[in-house]
Amino acid sequence: MRRKPRIGLIFVMRSSLHRSILKGVQAYGHGEGGWDLVLRRVEAPTATPALRGLDGAIGYITEHAILDAIAAAGIPYVSTVLIDHPAAAWRVVNDNTAAGRMAGTHLLDCGLRSFAYVAGEPSGEAFTQRYRGLADAVGARGLACVSYGPGLPPPDRIAAT
Repeated sequence: MRRKPRIGLIFVMRSSLHRSILKGVQAYGHGEGGWDLVLRRVEAPTATPALRGLDGAIGYITEHAILDAIAAAGIPYVSTVLIDHPAAAWRVVNDNTAAGRMAGTHLLDCGLRSFAYVAGEPSGEAFTQRYRGLADAVGARGLACVSYGPGLPPPDRIAAT
């Protein structure tokens, strides 16, 4: 009988988002993937021993030292976070622009005609992408979307796109 691939799940458990991603990977791995899933605690600079015996890994890792260790171990790795690192070349991430576009289309279809996008904490790429998707959907119907928040275009520079 062929051995199931040992896939390491390497996640930083800082939020419910990380736990949700982990649960989804676990459900797929046990149900459809036919994987033997192994939850590993991996910390820099001692990441290499935790990676031994794995045939691959899936993770939410933003620390370059850990990604360096994954690359050095030579195991396939799929990242669930958008990060620029050779080990994280394969990614499964949200399409934030499409999410914003879908939200805008839904709200337009519900009859709304006035839009503002508000971001609280310093906005990252995901917030900007979601805003762009919303603004594109609204702009396609000849309307404008005002944005408020760090890292987003100021309200007086918004034009329908």
